[in-house]
Amino acid sequence: MIKFRLYGRNLRNADLSNANLSNANLSGANLIGAFIENADLSGANLNDADLSNANLVGVKMSGTNLNGVKVQGAIFGDNIDLSKDVERDLENKGAIFNDSIGDRSGVLTGR
Repeated sequence: MIKFRLYGRNLRNADLSNANLSNANLSGANLIGAFIENADLSGANLNDADLSNANLVGVKMSGTNLNGVKVQGAIFGDNIDLSKDVERDLENKGAIFNDSIGDRSGVLTGR
């Protein structure tokens, strides 16, 4: 069941913090610079969405479709439901993964 059909929408710089977007269709959406912190994107379709420079810290992403997503400069952290393989793939696409506040252990090592 899809709650929201936001595919292809221009949500540039939108404040979607704490939003329940589980199972939302955000494919092809422009989310550049969006503030999505602590939102629920579980089961959402982000296929070909542009999340460049977005803040996705604390976002629930279990079962989220990230195929073709653009994440250059997007900030992730505390996304416990992302596998290390998905994290690595997103980092290779330009995403930034922050450690817990105050934990700078991965800064020089590149993790």
